[in-house]
Amino acid sequence: MLVADLRSYLSKRLGLPVSVFQLFGVTTSNHDRELVRQPTSTKNGTSNKKIELYDNNTLDYYGIELGSTLRLDLWDGWRELIVSAISGK
Repeated sequence: MLVADLRSYLSKRLGLPVSVFQLFGVTTSNHDRELVRQPTSTKNGTSNKKIELYDNNTLDYYGIELGSTLRLDLWDGWRELIVSAISGK
C-alpha cells in the first residue's frame, strides 16, 4: 500500500483535507537511522524516532506492518483552527 493511499483513507475517515496533515512512523530501532527526521521523547524517558512518510513510497519501504505505531501531525495553523472549531470558539 502506498502512503498516499493511506493518507487518502484517513482523510475520508477523519473529514480532513489531505493537505493539512502529514504522517510519521515511530520506531525505537536503529535500523531506520537514515530515514529518521527527528527524535522524540516518551513519558518513560526512552527515545523514539519519527520517520516522515512520503506519499510515493510504500508502507513496506518504511518497515510498517500491522500493529505499527503511526503519528498524524497537523500543519502549523491548522491545529489551532480545528481545536477552536471543535470547542466552539
